Formats: sequence, C-alpha cells, structure tokens
Amino acid sequence: MTIIEALILGAVQGITEFLPVSSSGHLLMFSELFGIETDFVFFSIVVHVATLLAVLIVFRKKVLWLVKNPFSKEAMFLVLATIPAALVGVLFSDILETVFYGSFYIVGFVITAVVLFIGEWCRGCTPLQPAGRWGQRPLQSVIVMGIAQAFAVLPGISRSGTTITAGILFGKTKEEAAEFSFLMAIPIILGGLFFELIKLVGVHPQMNPNGAICGLPPTIDFAPLLFGFISAFLFGMLAINLMLRVVKTKSFKPFIVYLVLLSIVLSVKYII
Repeated sequence: MTIIEALILGAVQGITEFLPVSSSGHLLMFSELFGIETDFVFFSIVVHVATLLAVLIVFRKKVLWLVKNPFSKEAMFLVLATIPAALVGVLFSDILETVFYGSFYIVGFVITAVVLFIGEWCRGCTPLQPAGRWGQRPLQSVIVMGIAQAFAVLPGISRSGTTITAGILFGKTKEEAAEFSFLMAIPIILGGLFFELIKLVGVHPQMNPNGAICGLPPTIDFAPLLFGFISAFLFGMLAINLMLRVVKTKSFKPFIVYLVLLSIVLSVKYII
C-alpha cells in the first residue's frame, strides 16, 4: 500500500464511518479498486482506532460523564445496546469473514438505502414506541437500536444509518438517535479491535525464526499506517460534525440516491 492509497483509504474510513453509507463496504470497494494486496484487516484496525479517537474527542464531555458514572442508566443502556452485535461477532465470526471477501457489500448498500428510505418515510408517522428524553429512554428502543447495530456488522450495511433509523422508528428525534448511535460506536469499535488483535497476534504469541510475531504480517510498512491513521482521524472529526448538522436540518435523501446509484454501477461492473 502506498502512502497516497493509505491517505485515500483513511479518508474513506473517516468519512463513511459516521455518514450513513457504510465504512466497511467502502473500504472493500476502494481496496478492490486499487488492487491492494496488503493485510486489509491490520490496516482496518489502525483506521478504526483513528475514528474511535475522533468520537472520544467530539463527545469527550459525555464520555467523561459516563466514565465517572458507570452505573448510570445511560451507561447501562450503552452496554445493553452493545450485546447483540457482540454476540453476532463472536458466534458468527467465521461466516462474517467469508462475506468480507466477496461482493456482498453491494447488497449491503441496497439494504442501507432501503433502511434510510424507511427512516425518511416514517419521520412523520406515529412512532412504534413513544420515547422520552435521554434519561428516560425506554428499554425497547435501546434493544432495537442494539439489534440494528448487530445487522450492521455485515459489509455495506451502515451502522449509523440503521441505528439512527431504528431510533427514529421508536420515537427518537434524529438528534437523539444520532448522539446515542455515535456513543454506541465506542464499545463496539473497542470490542472489534480487541478480537481482531487476538486473531492477528494469537493468544500465545511466539517469535518466528525471522523475528516477527506470529499472526502479524512479517514486514510492516509503518508509513502508510501512520498517514492512514491521520487521514481517518481528521476526516472522522469532519464527518461527525457534518452528520450532527445533517440530522438537525437535512434529510437522508442524498445518501439514499448515492447508495442506489453506487449499487447499480457496481452491479453492472460485476455483470460485465
């Protein structure tokens, strides 16, 4: 991977992690476009750390409050919302690995477009479950947002798009749903990083004859990783702030159109 490719992929990760278009699907799409042969999982870990750092900085006051109040209702809701995705990741890890190396992400883009359309269409509808303020968040809405996040482990299915839509369906405003969605990203990214590092290093790391740690690539070019990290962090900060503005005044229609057109183009490419 060249530094230019790392900068581009880092920017793609930073932007698409928080906009409702799926970061995993776009990373796969661009890595195929560039024909990158490097260890994609290892690079993905690095750029996910960058986007995690962006979330922690933007929501530093809320995160600090949650750390100081680990047994608060809000903290318990975050833990509860993380359980479905964690179970899917642990129980179906082998299946998930296979879909990450195919063209399923195109189907995922279509699913995301449908989910966003439902969210837009239902904004004026009576919510399935009336919801109160942040501190009075009904248990049902938290569980549904957690289940939505579990489905989003599949490539092409947007985590932010599905969770925000689930929140809207259960009576949340876009602002409330977006804030909770971004906070939900913290434990799920941390958990994903933990399991990916275990797979890379191994439970009992040993040294290879050439000095490399088992599970890690024998040679690592740190320059692309560094530039990818910086790019993902900066664009992640921009994307979070952009998304917070979008949910206040704009609709998801441009993202729906983008995903539909992108799916059509990619499908034609595979057919040809």
